[in-house]
Amino acid sequence: TASYPVDKQKEQNSNKFRIDSPRFRDNLTGAEAGVLDVLIKNALKNEKTTVTEINQVLGLSNKGVLQQNNIRASALLMINKKFKVYSGTKDDLIHKERTEFDRRIYEYFIQKKYLTKIVD
Repeated sequence: TASYPVDKQKEQNSNKFRIDSPRFRDNLTGAEAGVLDVLIKNALKNEKTTVTEINQVLGLSNKGVLQQNNIRASALLMINKKFKVYSGTKDDLIHKERTEFDRRIYEYFIQKKYLTKIVD
């Protein structure tokens, strides 16, 4: 039908990265923006973000551990990919490191040198 190309065009436009936007946040989904908000809030307090905090933002509390890991990793990966395109750098915005208390658990943080580029 004639409407298919129009619908397909809308779908393609919604998936495009808005390179013309001055705000990095404009390129994020609602879930990604929520994760970024908690990371920024903690970074401004010079704190790292826990797995639990990110899971809360993503609504993963009732999911299995494997699902939590996959969804969380996917969200963080997409934020990093979008940041690389937005900033033109090869660096990740978000890094993770193992906690001192339990080496099996990670905490997440934003690289300080990029914090000013993403805070509105």
